Amino acid sequence: MSTSRALVGCTARNGGGAAPAPAPLVVFDNATDHSLTYIQSVRRMQFTGDGRQQFVVVTGIYGTGAAWDLCALGLINGTLTCWKLPDWGPAMAPLLAADEESWKSLLISVTDERLLVEVLIYDRNHDPNCCPGRGSIFVELRPGDGRFDLGRVWRVSPSSDWLGTTGAERYPGANVAL
Repeated sequence: MSTSRALVGCTARNGGGAAPAPAPLVVFDNATDHSLTYIQSVRRMQFTGDGRQQFVVVTGIYGTGAAWDLCALGLINGTLTCWKLPDWGPAMAPLLAADEESWKSLLISVTDERLLVEVLIYDRNHDPNCCPGRGSIFVELRPGDGRFDLGRVWRVSPSSDWLGTTGAERYPGANVAL
């Protein structure tokens, strides 16, 4: 079993000689419990208009929960840290019926202009973990300054031709793979 690891660091020169290897600035590591998490992707993005770049690290958790996390690693007020993701629960609440809930979400696409998240909707009394039957809510997140802001939030009804497809196939505007 392999361990996922991503290191972000920099090197420095000291008086013409090479300095000792610097400690990484950030470590994404599942060495303590490599059976649960893994790194899905690491990519360089440019969410800001000033030429600064960010590293986007998407991690996943094994199992049927479809859990993921995203760190858009960049400078915020001179500190290297992950950008904040908003709580999209309040924006989704008006789109859910009383007998519905969301157990999982999928990160569909990441571009310099936005993140697109598909939130799967379940009938809380009848749908098993594997098979949400009430459609999806799409949440668009737009880059701000060191954070992501909520963009559009909309609901899509389930369709029989969705069976066995991915969110990117169901929403053609999300054509950027992770």
